[in-house]
Amino acid sequence: VGSGGLVGSRGGSREAPGRTQPRSSRDALPVGSLLSSGPNSARGAGGGRVVAQQRSAADASASAAELQRPQGAPPSSNTLPTTLRRSGSGGGGRSQVSGGSGRSSRRDTPGSAPMTPAMALRSHAGSLTEFEQSEILEFPQVWYLGAGASKHRASPEAGSNNHGYDDDRGDYRVVTHDHLAYRYEVLGMLGRGSFGQVAKCYDYRKGCLCAIKVIRNKTRFHAQALIEVKILERLRGKDGEDDANVVHMREAFYFRGHLCISFELLSINLYDFIKNNNFAGLSAGLIRRIAAQLLVGLKFLRKQRIIHCDLKPENILLRHPSRSGIKIVDFGSSCYEDERGYTYI
Repeated sequence: VGSGGLVGSRGGSREAPGRTQPRSSRDALPVGSLLSSGPNSARGAGGGRVVAQQRSAADASASAAELQRPQGAPPSSNTLPTTLRRSGSGGGGRSQVSGGSGRSSRRDTPGSAPMTPAMALRSHAGSLTEFEQSEILEFPQVWYLGAGASKHRASPEAGSNNHGYDDDRGDYRVVTHDHLAYRYEVLGMLGRGSFGQVAKCYDYRKGCLCAIKVIRNKTRFHAQALIEVKILERLRGKDGEDDANVVHMREAFYFRGHLCISFELLSINLYDFIKNNNFAGLSAGLIRRIAAQLLVGLKFLRKQRIIHCDLKPENILLRHPSRSGIKIVDFGSSCYEDERGYTYI
């Protein structure tokens, strides 16, 4: 999700070379065809229009049991896949992204290693709300606290929409520079859709940018999002070489009653790419290259017996702002051939 530079290591300027791919000069896009990197240059990979989108594969993990969820756990039938049960952990790796530096002051980060909850409480209790001082004990590792952010204060009132953390629609009330799961720093909002919203974040565990789709805290959206996670997990597992032209999920986790999905970052979507060229159309050569990659992706989905259900220019993203490589994104409406989709989709 995004537009703009390379991000890798946790230190310094956060700029590092990303994962390179074999490319020829014919893959280059027309100069000036993209908007300059900025907060409104792309749409996205899950949940409506977004400003940035993801890039790099990794492990998936999340544990509903380990996370504080003010409105209670979802029904047991709606649990995450077994391989996604461990919260907030994951391997290393770099990620190529487009979308600004995403720098922050990092005043409340633990440095090269995470803190334990006890360490965080001893050193940074003043940066935590009363609710967080209890909640943080459920997290074995603390990477980021969101000190200085205008945090929402949890409310004990029964009708306060998830103790004040949700709006009337069931969307999480995201706060810039606050944390998600004591690991991710929210750098900005990327967009909103019917299933939830997407935030541009910095992952202090892996040292890279990512986009996190935060599902609405409603049963019907949560149920469909679990299907999305299982489909994304299968796609990533079957696309070990990252050549099937489909977006890669990094991991999934619960936070404050919301299912969250972390993705790799990509660049601008095809609709905005064409729009930026004043709808003048694309060259025949570029159309052929994009169409061929799209067919590779669709063939891969067919082999996995997965139906995308929402294929459109907004859901086809460039891998890089100046290259013609693409990926298919947003599997929030997807289903298997032999399974019935939800009627509200």
